[in-house]
Parts: sequence; structure tokens; C-alpha cells
Amino acid sequence: FDALRDLVEEIRGLRAVLSPGPQHAVTVDASFRDLVEPFEGEVVRLTGTAIDYAALDGVRARLNLPASLDLGPVVERRRKRLADVRVRLERARGKLANPGFLSKAAPEVVERERGQAAALEDEERAIVAELARLGAEA
Repeated sequence: FDALRDLVEEIRGLRAVLSPGPQHAVTVDASFRDLVEPFEGEVVRLTGTAIDYAALDGVRARLNLPASLDLGPVVERRRKRLADVRVRLERARGKLANPGFLSKAAPEVVERERGQAAALEDEERAIVAELARLGAEA
């Protein structure tokens, strides 16, 4: 079940980054066919896209987009967001590494800063993964 859930999340992530129309199918690696087919109707409902199967050489899912689609603007938006996240993350890490901040700030303020740093780290990882799925470097 976890593998199926992860695949649905990956397909949703692809669709969220690229915002394609519903006419664009997703190709799922053929090794997942036995896992997906019994639940294909639910996967289609949850992801909003049709499913095809093919050997994808190490990739679980690929969104089928027209060759004429320019991914440059999408990649640049994600890189810009990544740069912003990294600036905010370094700022949070700097505060948390500052003994003066840790000793003077109220405990709830320190905890809030730690939570924000953790959320930024998660977002950084997610954006790097999105860029990798798009075939771009972070």
C-alpha cells in the first residue's frame, strides 16, 4: 500500500509542478503494473490523469507532455523559489546557532524558529526533488 500511495503522491507532485491539462497521461514504470492495475480507477480519480505503462529505466512515473512544451519558465520559477527558501533557511539556522538568541529568546520563540527551519528544510528537499523530476539541477 505504501508504494501505491507514494506513486500517487509522485504523480500529484508532477501535475502540481507543471499544471498540465487533463488530457496529459502519466506513464508509470511497467514494474508497477501489477500493483497499480487492481486500483487503477482509484489512482486515476486521485491523480486526475490517465495511466499508461512502459519501461522507464529507474523512474517511477513520467508525465506525458508535448515536445513543444517549454519547461524553462517552470524550472526558473522553482529555482527562484528554492533560492528564497535557502535564504530563509540560512537566516533561521543562523538564529538557532546564535547562543545569544537561544539564551534570550522565550522558549516558545526558539521552538517556533526550529519548526520554521524544519519546514524550510522539507520544502528545500521537495523543490530539489521536483527539479530532478524535471531533469534540471538545483
